[in-house]
Amino acid sequence: MHWQTEKIYYLRQDYFSDLVDSIREAKSLIDLETYIFNCDPIGQLILQELRAAAARKVEVRLIVDGFGSYFEIPKIVSILSGSSVQLKVFHPFLFPQDTSYKWLRLDLLLQALSEWNRRLHRKTCLIDTQILFLGSFNITDNSNRETGVRVTGQAALEMLKVFEIIWKRMDKIRLKQSKLSDAFDSASLLRMNYSRKVRKKNNKDLCQRITLAQKRVWITNAYFVPPPKILKALLAAKNKGIDVEILVPACPDLRFMKLIMETYYRGLLIIGIQIFEYQKDFLHAKSLIIDDYAIVGSSNMNYRSFFHDLEIDIVLTHGESLSSLEKQFVVDRSHSVEITMEGLIQRRWLDRIFTWFLSFVRDWL
Repeated sequence: MHWQTEKIYYLRQDYFSDLVDSIREAKSLIDLETYIFNCDPIGQLILQELRAAAARKVEVRLIVDGFGSYFEIPKIVSILSGSSVQLKVFHPFLFPQDTSYKWLRLDLLLQALSEWNRRLHRKTCLIDTQILFLGSFNITDNSNRETGVRVTGQAALEMLKVFEIIWKRMDKIRLKQSKLSDAFDSASLLRMNYSRKVRKKNNKDLCQRITLAQKRVWITNAYFVPPPKILKALLAAKNKGIDVEILVPACPDLRFMKLIMETYYRGLLIIGIQIFEYQKDFLHAKSLIIDDYAIVGSSNMNYRSFFHDLEIDIVLTHGESLSSLEKQFVVDRSHSVEITMEGLIQRRWLDRIFTWFLSFVRDWL
């Protein structure tokens, strides 16, 4: 299997320019889902284009996460008012999704408390079942270092099925009983985790690919807090002499996440894995190169992505895409500082104490 076309984006202006153009050219269907939808200039432009598409009889469905977009949802509802754009909120946080969020309901409070840990972290837009945008780009105007892709081909139809699982079962919340639960295929071009069974097989497949790597494992990710099986796979790869490099942000959006990531540094450095901290802006991109196998998407290297949040990654099939990711990794590494054991020792004693404490709770993040 392969994509008919692939295009990789590292700059938000290029990504959103093409996304808007594709929305304007849509003929029948637009399915957009995102974790964060901000009503900044980018967000307002997207909403206006969705309204315009709906006005010309395109079916438009929008899903935003109830936590990631919490403060923006009333604005989104207001901007879309009077249009035929269909909006749903994934796991509304405290307030009902079909009101102006004026009333606090006990039933939704209890629901939020029981479901708060599972969020819709995917960022996708499917257009006319043939064009698919996905990656780390939320609908927001920022200066983050992101990676996204636009692909075309029949394989995009799988995204339609997975989108409808969420859309049709929004009120039921339980996704694990989907009929697609047995449809996992390690050769699939879309890597998703919409059910417990698929999530387990997907994680196992990734561990095997890392363990069996022959040349390299290059990881670019916003959060590196991996479960033990991933660490074991990285150790196995490194013990074979494989080039294992990890690129993470020097300044994550959450200060405590940096300290949690540092709890892994010493062990990784001891076995010879190289760690680089990106110095320009916030590195929010998520990509992975294992030999000549490359994926890009929304998944972080943390417990939330592996076991809780709904994510999606895409397997790239064109040699030009692999070359592009390789070159971008080298560029990002040139804007990074390599972490050394001496550097860890020189860090502030208060950070070192806090890092030690966080080592006991990192499995929950």
